[in-house]
Amino acid sequence: MISKPAISYDIREARELLANGAPHEAAKQLGRIMENLELLLNPSGGRKTTGASAADEFGRANVEALRVFCDHAIAAVARGDNDRALTVLNDAQRYWHALLTAPDGN
Repeated sequence: MISKPAISYDIREARELLANGAPHEAAKQLGRIMENLELLLNPSGGRKTTGASAADEFGRANVEALRVFCDHAIAAVARGDNDRALTVLNDAQRYWHALLTAPDGN
């Protein structure tokens, strides 16, 4: 299953790629993040048993919000607005990090 720290690492990697002048690679990384978020939102959530999705463990609204952040960053990269994409990814990283450090874990 995909973990919160793994998603956080992936976002950080996309930010670093973008900051280091590799927007194409950053966009590919963001695409992989979006695929993982979609997997989390599916009922099986990447697990063998079905029922609640893995997103329910993270908070479905949190996963959907992160998906919106990533979608905005991808759109900004596609427009060539790397500064905006970096700002959005910084916001996404702070948002997701706050979930990692929240007392209840969600």
